[in-house]
Amino acid sequence: MGTLSVARLEDIRKVYRTPGDRAGTTRLFTALDGVTLEFISGEIHTLLGENGAGKSSLVHVFSGLISADGGTISLDGKPVRFRSPADALEAGIAMVHQRPLLSNRLTVLENCLVGQPGFLLDRAGMTDRVQKLRRTWKLRVHLHSITGELTQAERLETALLAALCQDPSFLILDEPTAVLPPDQREEFMEAVRKAAAEGLSVIMITHNLSDALRWSDRITILSHGNIVHEAVSGPHTDLNRSGFSRSELEGYLNPHTGVATVAREVCPLRGPAHLVIDNVGIPEQIPPITLYVKAGSITGIFGQPGSRISLLEDLLSGMVQAHTGSLTVRHETGREIRLEAGTITPRSLRNAGIGIVPSDRNFRASHPLLTVSEILSPCLIADKTRGVPAHADFCRKLLSETAVEVPLNRKAASLSGGQLQRIILSRELALKPDILILAEPEWGLDLRSAALLRERLTHAARSGMAILILTDTPETMDNENLFCEIHYLGKESFT
Repeated sequence: MGTLSVARLEDIRKVYRTPGDRAGTTRLFTALDGVTLEFISGEIHTLLGENGAGKSSLVHVFSGLISADGGTISLDGKPVRFRSPADALEAGIAMVHQRPLLSNRLTVLENCLVGQPGFLLDRAGMTDRVQKLRRTWKLRVHLHSITGELTQAERLETALLAALCQDPSFLILDEPTAVLPPDQREEFMEAVRKAAAEGLSVIMITHNLSDALRWSDRITILSHGNIVHEAVSGPHTDLNRSGFSRSELEGYLNPHTGVATVAREVCPLRGPAHLVIDNVGIPEQIPPITLYVKAGSITGIFGQPGSRISLLEDLLSGMVQAHTGSLTVRHETGREIRLEAGTITPRSLRNAGIGIVPSDRNFRASHPLLTVSEILSPCLIADKTRGVPAHADFCRKLLSETAVEVPLNRKAASLSGGQLQRIILSRELALKPDILILAEPEWGLDLRSAALLRERLTHAARSGMAILILTDTPETMDNENLFCEIHYLGKESFT
């Protein structure tokens, strides 16, 4: 591990500026309002807070991804200033993002080699080093696999290996266990604990309270850009003895007394319809899927270890062509829209009345450079009679319904993962599809946002929509009252 022992962030401030509703005006959003805290060698320091609390902005400042508008960063007492993530990485700070940016055409090993210093590279020596890191951390990804063919869990492991190759003193992990299969989470966190015991400072963002309480040495809770509570645990003291119980932790994270009421339907459904998935698959890659999703119901598919549920998402969303089978939207009036394998595309799905909320919110459901208004623009395209002012009013109404308080000109890159997810869901629901398919809908959501999501989906199902949820996250499937049916996808079978 690196040699640095303490990082101090003092009075860190970050204000996002976006154009106002009137020409020449500017709207301000304070993401960080004078945050002061330390990251210490040998500790797992967990950052908790609702979506939009400032967690991502804080670690993005620390990792050089964005610049602070005020405050200082010091490493072992020496002030530093980062102009880019490369500066932070050179200083010993590495970050593994929840959705890692990797080169899909390169192998896992080649992604690890990218960014290594110098003009000449000892490929054999680096290969041995990466293999050793892989064994030490008990990672399962194969070094010669093509990155574009990896699961989300394997992409996380690839990004982690690339970060560890830099021998950092500080390692930032953004929702690290969210994409891991259940059987790998314990093993992964044990490896994190071992690395911390050997001197690595680990900064972890998570919404998993069990992980936070079990593995953290220190917990900091943020709300609206401020620290509202901090507690020490682990080898130093016991959280419960210090008066920081799980129920109190939930109270800090969810001070609201209830979930926002979901507004009435914006426009009517086209009519109750069912989704028929008939023998959809790719031989030798994913077992054929046959499933009937009823109108007015929520059906879940839980991906078991090694099931490649992300490939199923690609097939059902038209991003990868199925080799067999078909999708059919069957209306109660008798009308059918049938999409054969080879013709299932995002456009044909949309035309058939199927909405998609993908797991990749950043680049598949939106883009970091798009504004909130632009992300919601399909609502305007779907209703060509709306003028631009009416569209702006409509977008503001959607934001109020989903409890996201941001200006329409705000860029997606400055939103938290949970805020972006809620905006994307609002867009899809506003388009009123007959069928809605969601992949990993609760990734990155805080307690209140997850509860709001379930309420909105239940409301949509009661109005007649057929909803299909794909996930390998046990916490999502634990809500038995949400699902009418649950199916299981394994390596070679579907039940």
